[in-house]
Amino acid sequence: MHGYSPGAVTPTTELLLHHKHPDDKSTVAALFNEVTRNGAPFSSRHRIIDTDGRTRRVIVVGDRAVDSAGQIVGTGGFYIDVTDSQRAEQAVMDSVVHEFTESRATIERAKGVLMLAYGINAERAFDVLVWRSQDANIKLRELAHQLLHAITDVELPVTVREQIDHLLLTLPH
Repeated sequence: MHGYSPGAVTPTTELLLHHKHPDDKSTVAALFNEVTRNGAPFSSRHRIIDTDGRTRRVIVVGDRAVDSAGQIVGTGGFYIDVTDSQRAEQAVMDSVVHEFTESRATIERAKGVLMLAYGINAERAFDVLVWRSQDANIKLRELAHQLLHAITDVELPVTVREQIDHLLLTLPH
């Protein structure tokens, strides 16, 4: 995991700390010190930097290592590389955030249409969308999408467009 061939190096606390991500190094060093001082089992979630310079996310589970006299001489345990699963989780989260953002933008635009058409505020426009969504048994974002798609075929009277043109061209005042 650190990038060494099996048997190529002797693992030491210093070597392991050398591979810790700079932002995690002091926390992990304090954890090692606590374990060697008090002998409690431990776990940690942190980053390491392998010999190729790649950052990996790991979970370390360990316990004290003792000599034949029962004296604590170090730690022992195992690493679990969670880099790929965290990347997959991040990709899912990015997708969810993107979908949410797109849905929200669609709903906001649909609210704007209702606000203009009925002269109502944003809260009331949202209430109207929610009511229609429930009445039609359709998801709110889908209703908003359908409204926006259908509204493209609606032609505003020339007088309305002229009023909007005038407002747009004379702002700010």
